[in-house]
Amino acid sequence: MIDDAQIEAIKEKFAILHSNDSEHLHAIFSDNNRIIVEAPAGSGKTRILISKIAYNIVTNKIPQHKKILALTFSVNAAYKIKKDVATNLPTLTNSYNLSPSYLNNIVTVTNFHGFARRVLKKYGYLLNPKLGEIDALESVSDNNMEDLHYLGLGLSESDLQWITNFSRAIISNSIHFNKNYADFVRYLNYVDKYFLPKNKITFNAYLIYLLQLFSVYPNLKLFYNQLYPIIIVDEFQDTNSLSWEIIMTLILPDSKLWFFGDPLQRIYGFIGAIENLMQHAKEYLHMESVELHTNYRFKDNPDLLRLDRNIRECAKHIANPSPESDALVQTFAFITIEEENNWLIKNIKGFLSVNTNDRLAILIKQRSKDISNLVDQLNAEDIKFFYALFNQMVT
Repeated sequence: MIDDAQIEAIKEKFAILHSNDSEHLHAIFSDNNRIIVEAPAGSGKTRILISKIAYNIVTNKIPQHKKILALTFSVNAAYKIKKDVATNLPTLTNSYNLSPSYLNNIVTVTNFHGFARRVLKKYGYLLNPKLGEIDALESVSDNNMEDLHYLGLGLSESDLQWITNFSRAIISNSIHFNKNYADFVRYLNYVDKYFLPKNKITFNAYLIYLLQLFSVYPNLKLFYNQLYPIIIVDEFQDTNSLSWEIIMTLILPDSKLWFFGDPLQRIYGFIGAIENLMQHAKEYLHMESVELHTNYRFKDNPDLLRLDRNIRECAKHIANPSPESDALVQTFAFITIEEENNWLIKNIKGFLSVNTNDRLAILIKQRSKDISNLVDQLNAEDIKFFYALFNQMVT
């Protein structure tokens, strides 16, 4: 057992790690079982997440034979959390021997599709024997009728159109598993009959099969409810309707919930991220809201700090905003895409040659031929990058 003096010593370590940021420490040490941390990028949300996991492990707040489930919508975020949990957590707790194998037994870190694949790999055979071989299946998108046609699955034009319309209904949040159950069953019938025999599975099917499995086998659902008494969701603002339904399926009345996100970073709206979900979750799940106000990433850049504050002020008070003085941000315009891409490549190489440990982000509205050309140029210049559009999962 750990005594009060040891707990206070642990808290002091985290206080030093987090520069005595009172907002950080409140989120880490809060006894409230349900908190939602809202803050912009650069404010330390992920550091809080890692420290909160560490604090709960070393203070024995995770019941025996139970696990923490950390979910994210973003593949990149899942990799980062998994890496930090495996490498940083033992350092944070110093004298505690938290080996990677031990951590894997007590913390599951993945994205929603990776979690679905984990469960289906073990129990998917109850719905379709092919799901037992899920690692061998090729993942495909289903929201473009032309792309589906070229897969050669043997579907009629009307069936292809129905599947495409169904996928777009999910994206628009106009269809839900329990309310439109017959449509979801029809969709899985298509996957069973046409996709799985060709060793293919749609991205939507991972999540829908999981919901179906828990619906048909409630004892299996209860097993996972009890296995994960603590559920973390990172990048929560990017949660779509299927992922939200999975979260709700996993929650019990006494589940501990820690959600992290920024409502102004909802960049996956084009594939179904639910609008105003953070506010809805706070009210529906009775969550304590913790807001972080210090942006460490921009602490030495007053113009970007001012821009961030102005944007948030305008978002909170759309009808009558009161922003600070203007934020001066340098912008560039180009006549052609080729000029823009060449400028990007030149400046990326220049930046990385000087700032070898830093990273750059290129924000785009959606996939397009122009973006594909930029990707080709990055590859040609041997510039390593992570393509963060939704086409991967973490196991």
